[in-house]
Amino acid sequence: MNKFKFYKLGFWILLILNLGLIAFFLLSPPPHQRGKGSHQGSAKKMLHLDEQQNDQFLNLVKKHKEKINLIQQNQADELKKVFKIAMNDSKTKDYKLDSIIQKHERLEGSKIIETIAHFEDVKSILNNDQIPHFETFIHHVIQHITNDKGIKNK
Repeated sequence: MNKFKFYKLGFWILLILNLGLIAFFLLSPPPHQRGKGSHQGSAKKMLHLDEQQNDQFLNLVKKHKEKINLIQQNQADELKKVFKIAMNDSKTKDYKLDSIIQKHERLEGSKIIETIAHFEDVKSILNNDQIPHFETFIHHVIQHITNDKGIKNK
């Protein structure tokens, strides 16, 4: 086989591989996107919410997100303080760090408390026939929160 035939064969093989890759990316379904409101529609289906309940649910979600965002902003502010103090050679550095870390832990605890209260608020808008679906919903939400695909409904 001479050089020309070798290069020609290589060209066609690479062209076919490239076209195959392009076809693969264009024809395959897009990856699951975790965007804004990605679980709100599934909550409506999962809990069998009517339109009024869904509106209440969306309002609860909005309020919960606002509370969590505020707590996370406070945590970020405290974290900035930690690194600022850590870079200084102050005699009171350890005391200040402990104080800020304790506040950060309290804020983390308040996120958990707010989330539990949110779950209770969601449960309060359900009818008796929707309550059995609530546990499945909670397991789904916990998987989402913890990024754990291995949690099973028990």
